[in-house]
Amino acid sequence: MLTFLAATGVSAALAMEGFRRRESRHTATLDTLDVNVHVNGTRGKSTVTRMIGGMLRAQGFTTIAKTTGTYACVIDHEGTEHPIKRVGPPNINEQYDILKQWVAKGANAAVFECMAVKPKYQALCQDVILRSPICIITNVRLDHQEDMGDTVEDIAASLCSTVPVDGTVITGER
Repeated sequence: MLTFLAATGVSAALAMEGFRRRESRHTATLDTLDVNVHVNGTRGKSTVTRMIGGMLRAQGFTTIAKTTGTYACVIDHEGTEHPIKRVGPPNINEQYDILKQWVAKGANAAVFECMAVKPKYQALCQDVILRSPICIITNVRLDHQEDMGDTVEDIAASLCSTVPVDGTVITGER
């Protein structure tokens, strides 16, 4: 029994060390970005993500823009679309790998469409994965009530899960 407990403790310690290393590498990846934008809202997220990516490219940034939804893809610094091939359903953890892959290729600006619907996963995307200082909320409409709430106010509160602490929020809503 003592051997089992010791082995379990060692395994847990190794797992935590692995997590710390991954977190450190991810922070270093994010730190290389000059611009980091998170786009959320009920409608128009993909369009706004594409537009902001295009504007940043026009300003000389080596930009990636990642869309989700019907046609999930990464739009590279030349405007070329790279469809995202998934095994299984979409998962917010793909954001880690996409950031790592494209920053390694020289991206210094990123625009990510929020791919989470549930408020706790929206917050996780913002606070843990993307850590964007800029949030764009396109609009607030009645949709996804089963996950975001029954009223426009509830949905607005849910979408605000991606608002950065001490960051900038841009919205077309009043």
